[in-house]
Amino acid sequence: MAVRAERLASVDQDVESDADDENPGPSTSKKQKMSAKSVGAAKYRTKFQKEWLKVYPFVQEVKDNPHKFLCNICMRQVACDHQGKHDIERHMEKAMHQANVKQMKGQTTLGFQVESSPINEQVIRAEVKVAHMLAQHNVPLSLADELTPLFHDIFPDSDIAKNFSSRRTKTACILNGAIAPVLQQNLVNTMKTCPFTLAIDGSTDTGVEKMNPLTVRIFNAEYDHNIFIGITTRSALNKRLEDGDISTRDMKCFYNSVRAFYTTAMNYAQEEFTDYQLLMHNAIPSDVWNKAVTDEDEHTTYHRMDIVWHHLSSLKAPDGNPRFNRLSKIAKVVLVIPHSNAQEERIFSMVRKNKTCFRPNLDPKGTLSSILTVKLATKQECHQYEPTKEVQNKAKSATWEYNKQHHNQ
Repeated sequence: MAVRAERLASVDQDVESDADDENPGPSTSKKQKMSAKSVGAAKYRTKFQKEWLKVYPFVQEVKDNPHKFLCNICMRQVACDHQGKHDIERHMEKAMHQANVKQMKGQTTLGFQVESSPINEQVIRAEVKVAHMLAQHNVPLSLADELTPLFHDIFPDSDIAKNFSSRRTKTACILNGAIAPVLQQNLVNTMKTCPFTLAIDGSTDTGVEKMNPLTVRIFNAEYDHNIFIGITTRSALNKRLEDGDISTRDMKCFYNSVRAFYTTAMNYAQEEFTDYQLLMHNAIPSDVWNKAVTDEDEHTTYHRMDIVWHHLSSLKAPDGNPRFNRLSKIAKVVLVIPHSNAQEERIFSMVRKNKTCFRPNLDPKGTLSSILTVKLATKQECHQYEPTKEVQNKAKSATWEYNKQHHNQ
């Protein structure tokens, strides 16, 4: 700012001296106008010109601010409104930019093996699974810098470990360009066939940058974790599985039976929603209500609605058809209605676990968003995650795009 002020002052002096030579006796007000005019010339700010890309391929246009450019080497926005491309040259002379250039020259180009072979496909699969694991457990991506040489050291007989090469930059590329986009597309495809609700909440922090996550609540009967069986039942089932009393196949059969029950019950309750609304309490026999009681206190009695629905599924209309056979769609819609903003608060908790004082530069629209997508979309353990061919192919293209942007300069 001091240099800029000196230049403006020198311009004012030159203009005044030229005016004195040409017009020996102008009024003081005229000199002030001329001085103001020269200072006002700085208000005409230079905009980014696309032809600069031919001379400086490492810069990029900033869409929301035409008076700045993005340096892909330093990954920061710099103003170019004062002297245009001379601002780029001044940025190139700074020690920070030169240090980043020197560091980048020492880096190797990211990429996967071009040849298609079983071992290369297994290496890609391993690198994708490691990236998925780091994101799911809130682990800094910098750990990937140590995992590559660690795998080489502790698994010397493994061809996969020998060819494994995925440090923090490549891991971020896999997350941003492969895993997260595929998960998001899968969610969109599911939303096209299943009922869903959208919820948004704003962060309450006092910082300049606030987050407004948009979450999707969706009910998909194909996933066991979406089937409501009660907290007590689910906990008891998981404990039996951990103790070895039941197998994974037994649990799958149990969920299939629950799913079949809900489908059958809702298909019966689907036909006449109006009739269901007009159904009186005494239309259901007292023995059914008594059988459905799970808990009661002085003011409230709690019932198992699956027992009540089972009774409703047995009711027939005068023509012999099921009396209620249009409530399943309504039930699915009800199941996706959020009863609170707890899910959004969980997202803020995930953000605090990942964007810490040691990792303050995670981009909310980039790597941080990809990490949250992986955590929200993944329900199984890390070792059970199996990347699809689509994810592996996108992982290849993601590193290619990184090379194109950062190494072809």
